[in-house]
Amino acid sequence: MRKFILILLFLTPHLSNAEVVEFNYQSVIQLNEAWNIVDSAEDVPVAVIDQDFQIDHPGLKNSFDLKLAHDFSESNWTQIVYPNTYHGLLVASAVATQHKKSWIIPYNLGGTHMNTAGVTTAVYTAIHAGARVINLSLGEARMDPAKIPAYKVMAEYALKKDVLILIAAGNYGTNLEKDPSYPALLASDYSNIITVGASDHNDQPWQHSCYSKKYISLFAPGENIRVLSPTGDRLTSGTSEATPIASGIAALIRQLRPDLTASQVKSILMKTVDKSPAFAAKSVSGGRLNAYKAVRLAQSQKLRLVIR
Repeated sequence: MRKFILILLFLTPHLSNAEVVEFNYQSVIQLNEAWNIVDSAEDVPVAVIDQDFQIDHPGLKNSFDLKLAHDFSESNWTQIVYPNTYHGLLVASAVATQHKKSWIIPYNLGGTHMNTAGVTTAVYTAIHAGARVINLSLGEARMDPAKIPAYKVMAEYALKKDVLILIAAGNYGTNLEKDPSYPALLASDYSNIITVGASDHNDQPWQHSCYSKKYISLFAPGENIRVLSPTGDRLTSGTSEATPIASGIAALIRQLRPDLTASQVKSILMKTVDKSPAFAAKSVSGGRLNAYKAVRLAQSQKLRLVIR
């Protein structure tokens, strides 16, 4: 039996602005225009299931809901596996950037919980806590087939409870149809699951992003994204950054239209992407996330069509 390996999906953060140019993606996805529509709508909780949070970081102290948060590493948030990265912190900050005021529930994985059972348990915990959107910037390569059913049961339960889950595609630069990774592959079978690829500053698929016409729902900006770290801001790239950007926009839609189901939110996000030939052969929707178009459509109508 192949050994289970849970892989947090990120590349080494860029250490200075002198090395790279920040991708000011907000104008590309028309974030400010989306904010003008959502404006004062009541926030909805977004669960970030990840590893290495700095829960007292001043940039997120007003965003983290520590009453609902849970540290599955059983080390009172002190077990830091990647001290130079703080993956959970950077992911949470990418969610928060999509909101003028954010509500984030952190769930810290680690130790014996860094496995399929740990991920699914955290998802169930987040659902029971009331999360409407769940971000999973993680994935498993060389998946033990015996563990796939656990992910499917999780997805079915989330669908039943009307919870939307967004999953990072992976940073291997490969086609998921040839090199499968879970839970990313769930998006093709469940209307409440979105798998997110990363786009670059040229509005092309980022060179290291996984892709698939069958499994990748849509792309979102993921190159040279400004996020928080324990020592200040930094620029990082990956599907781990693209996914929380999409999660944040999904949460905006659920703020604006709490009556829409998770499946309808997925349909809206996929129906309103900015399409281009570059994304057509590498994703189901054939495009990159557009926040303004998504919230505008959510504001104007309900969708009967559900895109899987």
